[in-house]
Amino acid sequence: MNNRGNTTIFLALMLVVMIIFVTAVIESGRIISSKTNSQQVSDVSLDSCFSKYAKELFDEYGVFGLWKEESEFSADYKNYVNDSTGRTKDILGVYLRSHKLEDIKKLTDDNGENFVVQVDKLMKYKVTQDVISEILLKVNGLEKNDSVSRVLDEITKYQDLVTSLDEDVSLVCERIELLNEDIEDISVIIEEMNGYLNEIKNFEGSKSELFRLKGMFEEHYQRLSVYMEEIERCTEDVYLYEKDYEKYTSLAEEGFDNMNLVLKDAKDNCREEIYNALETMVNEYDEKIVSLDKDYFNMVHCKDELHKLRDYCNNIDTILKEIDKGIKEDNFVPEMNIEIELPQLDKFKINYDLSKKGNGNSSFIETVSRLFSDGFLALVVDDIGDISNKKIDSVGLPSKECEYNTNYKYKDYDSLNESIRKILYSQYLFDYFTYYLSDKKDEKSIECEVEYIIAGKDSDKKNMEYIAAELVALREGFNFAYIVTDKEKMMAAEGMAASIVGSTGITPLISVTKWLIIGIWVTAESVVDVRLLLDGEEINLVKTRSEWNTDLNNLKKFDAKKYKNKRDEEGLAMGYKDYLRILLIAQNSVKQVYRTMDIIELNIAEKYNESFKLSECICRVSVEGKYRIKQLFNIPVSIDDMYYYTISSELSY
Repeated sequence: MNNRGNTTIFLALMLVVMIIFVTAVIESGRIISSKTNSQQVSDVSLDSCFSKYAKELFDEYGVFGLWKEESEFSADYKNYVNDSTGRTKDILGVYLRSHKLEDIKKLTDDNGENFVVQVDKLMKYKVTQDVISEILLKVNGLEKNDSVSRVLDEITKYQDLVTSLDEDVSLVCERIELLNEDIEDISVIIEEMNGYLNEIKNFEGSKSELFRLKGMFEEHYQRLSVYMEEIERCTEDVYLYEKDYEKYTSLAEEGFDNMNLVLKDAKDNCREEIYNALETMVNEYDEKIVSLDKDYFNMVHCKDELHKLRDYCNNIDTILKEIDKGIKEDNFVPEMNIEIELPQLDKFKINYDLSKKGNGNSSFIETVSRLFSDGFLALVVDDIGDISNKKIDSVGLPSKECEYNTNYKYKDYDSLNESIRKILYSQYLFDYFTYYLSDKKDEKSIECEVEYIIAGKDSDKKNMEYIAAELVALREGFNFAYIVTDKEKMMAAEGMAASIVGSTGITPLISVTKWLIIGIWVTAESVVDVRLLLDGEEINLVKTRSEWNTDLNNLKKFDAKKYKNKRDEEGLAMGYKDYLRILLIAQNSVKQVYRTMDIIELNIAEKYNESFKLSECICRVSVEGKYRIKQLFNIPVSIDDMYYYTISSELSY
């Protein structure tokens, strides 16, 4: 009996152990299954929340974004989870206790990184390698011009300073010429005053005769005073010039240093003949600076002569007081203290002769420069009135409202380097946005959208003005690269420079004027090029003699509309879109992205919902959910007959 009882107890204990083991395995499996199920439910619920994405945004621009308040998103997530859990007959018995949205990112966050990633993903499948290679060929061709353009930019700044100097020179010369016309009269007056003073000093006659001499002296003094007023005005002009001279000369020296720096960088990036021309140009400007020494216009001599006149006039009052004192005391004697040395004036000297300033061509630079002074847009389009008058209000747009760092570098995505990324992004802009030559521009806030992304102005006209100036600057580099290799055109420019400057005696001035003329000529040719581009035509990157349009002698009557395209079929042809692309690729990426978002927000708001904001569009979120399941079998790890655990999910477009 005892053995049978022991066996029964043993079997009973074994059964209990087996039951405990089985229930523990079941409960453990149930817990693991609950966590797995909760993870799936959380992921699917998160995905379901994003299923309500802004369809119009995706259809129009290929970008995913969920336009919804965070509180609404949180409520949707909770509802989706609860729909899949909490069933009473479910053996798992999963319940969502609470949840928290942890990392919500909007399209405008992180310097637009989330937006850029979506564009990268979209475009890498849309643009073929052949297209990228073709674009790279054109972009590389334009980038080779970048060094030349930088040198020309510095030279242009320098030219402006030299022009300011020359304008001051002309002003001073005109004033000095007027002074020299008066010097002879002033010298006669002073000589006669000197004679009267000598008579007064040696006077032996009646008092009435003394009064007469004093009166004649005073009369001449009044005549001299009239001239002195003019002299004072001229003196002020000369002193003002001297201050401007020092300022402009200092800036010009700094500009020359900058020219040398960019010239050094350009040496390895442009053809030898172009580099040599740039170097010659810079060196000839250096001669101009060297010749502009402190006494270049004989300023010291002019100031000395002016001081003589001033000192003399300041002492005349002393002379008159001595004479009056002697007359009143009735003891006027020749020994009285009126020993004043009267000046012997020379003409004011200046190393510049206005009478030698060439022939009627002297107005060439001023006339042609005036054509470009009001900008280029009116010169490169048939009718500026044809450009849209649309304007935008930039207040509240992403580029104005959001905080971002323009120095931010976007992360590489799928081994896309920065050059390829920029090409893909530029193609995205041409695929989804309008520009000046686009056909369909209806229902747009502004018509020239790509131009806005580059320029960032608030109207189509202002954006096109900016683009026109940028394209002219781009073309100037290539046209300069050609013209310096054309000996005939260089000789024509030098000949006109000689006729404008004339025999001034300033050796470097002809060289400086020659380069100024070449700059104007290159600008005129570039204006013609841009006009052709805006007409939808293509021009070759670098021109040949047969493709050059403008003639130097006809620039005073310049009209870009009369020129036709002379493009040689064998060159590398590029159109308006190609030049826009290089401006896009050269642009700061972060500014470009936020201006892109400006246009998207404006158009979606105007077409679908005026309250639409990209800064409210969720594109990435992570959520932490706290779950519980009811205990079926008693396991020590439970609390209050419940098991608790946390599940995290993350989803981004």
